[in-house]
Amino acid sequence: MSIAFSTASRNVQGLSSYPNPAQPGAAALSTERPLHERITGQITAAQTELDRLMPNFWIQDYADQCLRMIEEAFNCPSLQPFNEWINSSGNGEWYQQLATFVAKLPLKAARNIIHTIASLIKGTLQAVIYTAAHPLKAPLELAKWIVNLANELSKPEVWTKIGISMMGSNIGYALATGNPISTLLLAIGGTMALAGISMGALKEAIYAEQGHKLNAAHTNVITQMKNVAEEMATGLCLGLLIGGVQQAVRSIQQAGRNISHSMDTAASRTSHGTAQARDFINEHHMPQYDRININNNSIKMLWEARKGNFVHFPQNMPGAQMVMEEIITSYESVREFAGYVTTVADNGVSITQAVYETRQIPIYTDMIGYNIPIQGWTPPPTPPAVTMANIATTRVLPLSVAEAVNS
Repeated sequence: MSIAFSTASRNVQGLSSYPNPAQPGAAALSTERPLHERITGQITAAQTELDRLMPNFWIQDYADQCLRMIEEAFNCPSLQPFNEWINSSGNGEWYQQLATFVAKLPLKAARNIIHTIASLIKGTLQAVIYTAAHPLKAPLELAKWIVNLANELSKPEVWTKIGISMMGSNIGYALATGNPISTLLLAIGGTMALAGISMGALKEAIYAEQGHKLNAAHTNVITQMKNVAEEMATGLCLGLLIGGVQQAVRSIQQAGRNISHSMDTAASRTSHGTAQARDFINEHHMPQYDRININNNSIKMLWEARKGNFVHFPQNMPGAQMVMEEIITSYESVREFAGYVTTVADNGVSITQAVYETRQIPIYTDMIGYNIPIQGWTPPPTPPAVTMANIATTRVLPLSVAEAVNS
């Protein structure tokens, strides 16, 4: 996305380098340029003609300014020395350069992942702003992006990066989630990487001069192999990151499901127990209970033990067990004497005062009732666990491609 949806000023730059078909020798010059450059040159010319016919409004100029600000913010020229340092392996012996390369490999992987995420964010912002500000030129920008993407995918080195990144992402994702490594993704990634290395070497050999073809192919293979470790480490870390985030999301979703299931179970048990208790008191012609407690196994109905209501509670009730309890029904505030406090005023006079404190005393009420087993209630089925089976093929693969292309 960052390749296609750039700022409006970049869209019209470089027009003078494209030949005018009316000029002599223009056709010969245009044929020397690569096909994708000729196509994008025609699209850029169409954008220029569109700007001539329909000049920008002030709000479009403001949007273009915002696009330039986004481009400058994400480019970060101050990081150029850091990138040069992290890409260098020194000038010592081969084993010193190898040690330096291995030591910097984690930093390179982190840099590449941050660059990928930043490129996706920048591309998304630019695409949204550019499409809203230039609805007529947006399809042309999309066409240029497709042409550039096709050109990038025509390079064997890109397929090598995609394949290696896919393999690393698959391994990292499996390590983070505990899922088995996808043999299919490993096979696809390995095939793509092997094809990229082979086609890259073959391409260099074809275009090299006679007598230097083997050396050119060898150089291309060595160059691509240098990027294998970095792309593998980047893909591995990317897979670990994606798998870790999905594991966290999965845990949150599973916790939400468990809470929802607990609430549904409690509501179902309460509804069933209340209906069973109502049937019980109607069957035995008893007054409405004052309190009820429903759990997984039993229903406890309690009445206040007042004078004259014991006639409703026979001790030998079929299918029920009589219970008598004292429960706290309220609290009474009592003000009690706590002692004396003596204070000395500024004039030296001592003042003694009584101190009282308020204490809450529970009020107990005698309760009588029955405990009956809950019957005919079945808990709601437990919801299936949140799984991430086969998620690697749908989520890790696109980011691996984006990481490889952006790099």
